[in-house]
Amino acid sequence: MKKIGFITGSFKPYTIGHEFLFNKASKECDLVNIFISIQDRKRPKEIPITWVQMKKIWDQYIIPKLPNNIVLHFTNNPTVSLFNFLCEQDLNNYSCYVYSDSKDINYINSDRVRNKLPLSVRNNLYSVPVDRQKHVNVSSTYMRKIIQNNDYKTFVKLLPISLVKNHKDIYQILKGNV
Repeated sequence: MKKIGFITGSFKPYTIGHEFLFNKASKECDLVNIFISIQDRKRPKEIPITWVQMKKIWDQYIIPKLPNNIVLHFTNNPTVSLFNFLCEQDLNNYSCYVYSDSKDINYINSDRVRNKLPLSVRNNLYSVPVDRQKHVNVSSTYMRKIIQNNDYKTFVKLLPISLVKNHKDIYQILKGNV
């Protein structure tokens, strides 16, 4: 039985923790579907990060570096899109693995969600909680605070290794200077 992985998120901005999660799923699964929010991230007292900014970063810097077995789905609501995907696709010959932060994994494990899925999916759906504390302890919220506080040194340190070469360009895009 083939293994298919799933990851959802806004990834605004994309961090070393996201890269860790993507690479982990890519190594453990035959195919990985990643559902990415196209909504702007605007919260009180935080630097806003727009989809226009992130689309530029995805296209120019992230996508070219991703493993070949990753498929991206850009969507308004990643969680709903994942649920719809699980309901609409013929996944009879697949084991499905949802990768997420340990705190967020409870959603996919809830009876309210699982009971709405087709039986063929429900019986082959597994959650893979990834504990930030044990691996790469960084969140997009923390990264936005770093950008807002002009802490460039920490920003570079928490940027995915595959993107460090382009750190100046990415920082300028996220600061809204491009």
